[in-house]
Amino acid sequence: MSFTEKKFSGLSKLNRYKKTAYIIKEHISGNSTANSPEEIIIWFNKYENENYSIPEKKYDWGLLAEILLQKIEDFSAYNENNSFDNSIRIKNESGISLLLDNIRSPYNTGAIIRTAEALGVDEVILSGITPGLDNSKAKRTSMNSQITVSHHKNPIEIIQKFRQQNYKIVSIEKNIHSIDIANNVFSEKKLIIFGNEEFGISDEILEISDKIYHIELKGNKNSLNVSVASGIALYEIVKNKP
Repeated sequence: MSFTEKKFSGLSKLNRYKKTAYIIKEHISGNSTANSPEEIIIWFNKYENENYSIPEKKYDWGLLAEILLQKIEDFSAYNENNSFDNSIRIKNESGISLLLDNIRSPYNTGAIIRTAEALGVDEVILSGITPGLDNSKAKRTSMNSQITVSHHKNPIEIIQKFRQQNYKIVSIEKNIHSIDIANNVFSEKKLIIFGNEEFGISDEILEISDKIYHIELKGNKNSLNVSVASGIALYEIVKNKP
């Protein structure tokens, strides 16, 4: 869904600068956005009483982005040091891979991929009915995350492949055999598995897992959305990684 002119006009001055800079940065990186950078500049000039011309070359787009980013820094003492994504993923092998088996929602898939990339996971493997990035909803929610994503029909074959490479198989599921994830240190390479939103991870996968971990909950609700659970679990795993 594109960002409308009415919505753009209702943004604060700082957020109009941020939105314009974001669209330009994505354009420079070759990522598609719902709004064109030319459209955003026209709105920006209109509501900020500026007179920026539409660049013709990539270099000039970059100069305009730098001007806007500098003004963003000048507006607020509480602005982030780096407001936007890195243009190039810093490749640093974490020894952590992710398997999503039979995830139903493309929004959950996209959100998990985005979280995995942000936390430095090496790759995401999809299996069963899990929608891939050819699904527009999953792709949009993943926010152009720079991480390897592949799809395989049989999760057991994937698990066997990783086990042959000395990965520990770790399922995130709450049951009578699971352990609180907060109390564990993860020293080996590992394949982390998340399952279906309603039915969880299959017994077949749980039976061949080296460890089964759960997130300890304190409220009345006894479950979390799988994308939320993945964020908490992956953070714990990355945090405790030697």
